[in-house]
Amino acid sequence: MKPSRQSPAPAARSRPGRDAVIVFAGLWLLYGATIDRVDVYDYALQQFVIASMADRGTYAIGDAASDRLKRTTDTFVYGGRRLAAKQPGQFTLGYLAYRLCAAFGLTYARDRILASAVVTWLSSSLLSALAAAFLYWMIARVWGYPKRDAAFAAAGSGTATTIFPYSGVAHHDILAASYLVIAFCLIETAIVLQGRRRLAASLVGGTLLGLTLFTSMLPAGIVLVLLARAVLARAKGLTPGVLCGLLLGVLPLFVYNLNYFGNPFLQANVAGGYTDTFFRPDPGNFLRHLNVFLGAGDLSVLKYMPIVLAGITGIFLMPERLAAPKRALLAAIAIHLAYILNIGTVGDCQYGPRYLIPIAPLAMLGVPGLLAWGRARGSAAVAVAAGTLAAWSAVVNLVGALKGTMYCDIAKFAFLEDLRGLPDLSLRDFPLASVCFGLAAITGAAIVLESRWRSRRG
Repeated sequence: MKPSRQSPAPAARSRPGRDAVIVFAGLWLLYGATIDRVDVYDYALQQFVIASMADRGTYAIGDAASDRLKRTTDTFVYGGRRLAAKQPGQFTLGYLAYRLCAAFGLTYARDRILASAVVTWLSSSLLSALAAAFLYWMIARVWGYPKRDAAFAAAGSGTATTIFPYSGVAHHDILAASYLVIAFCLIETAIVLQGRRRLAASLVGGTLLGLTLFTSMLPAGIVLVLLARAVLARAKGLTPGVLCGLLLGVLPLFVYNLNYFGNPFLQANVAGGYTDTFFRPDPGNFLRHLNVFLGAGDLSVLKYMPIVLAGITGIFLMPERLAAPKRALLAAIAIHLAYILNIGTVGDCQYGPRYLIPIAPLAMLGVPGLLAWGRARGSAAVAVAAGTLAAWSAVVNLVGALKGTMYCDIAKFAFLEDLRGLPDLSLRDFPLASVCFGLAAITGAAIVLESRWRSRRG
């Protein structure tokens, strides 16, 4: 009997929660081990704002007239205060992580590089790994796919897409994408739950949608699609829970905008006049961006993460029982592409197409559908092709994680340029590598011992 959305397949019932924890721990330690000194130093704005919040209790950074701060990119002066041209969510989460570090004596004044690396690990890296764990759990437990397919999708999302290098950076796009993935998984889970459990899942999912906007406006279109998914599901209590959560999650953004711009709906990029991200359809611009992201351009998914295209193909092949989430995923990807293909910029200084980060994990949700389609036709070629694309994508993004994402000559394929520099790296370039390797050894030993204990008990 085929598994329904309301009843996961029996194979998926076997301890998906434990496996999700393993996915989380493995990716979190991997991300921590590959946080590199160059990225920690280059992404200084995030740490400047966090330091200002800790020392002065404000999101504004220093004296607006300071010559040094005038040269700090992505900032503007509004009402006599120099502010970051970013949504405040990334700084808020980073500040919470920094307070934890400071409680143990690790401060920017004591060791800026190490403190920044730990803040990144406790924010971007942690949330990204958690999103992959939710993705695994939802695919295996709620959608009822085999665990091996869920593991392929989760590991592929975490290591074979641009998510990998950006999970080692204090960056708003990776944080927002993580919130989105977890929100989608919770909404899908809430649909098959009942009563208070449905309300709790929908409330948390909605809150994460609000926090997405608090962190980045780039995936705003996807947020609307997920809201529509919740409404159209017509599950009792789901829509009110998601809407209440959304208001709760977006409330801090309204408070920030009101305090710094005098208007709860005035966003930072609008206040600062950063018009390059405004939606402005133009056929010539559309075709150029189409080539950059999806064609022969040097930020193309064909070069950096072709596994994402396999995932999108798999979404079309998802079974009828998943028709509703299938439509939601395709709509989310389409509306996001429609936006980034019609703005004035493709982004500066990046490793891979970072504007595609919000849809990369959503696309990977289609991988189990592709693998299932191949097995149903007795074709091993589909799995081999998917594995080959995933391997190439993982190698490309591993290099980005090791060498850093602040690559500004985007007219060149960064992978080939950075590949030559790998022999110059040493363990000293990765502040948390030794700690993460040690924790990985301990975690691996614990998993082996736990498995043996369960085997003997059985």
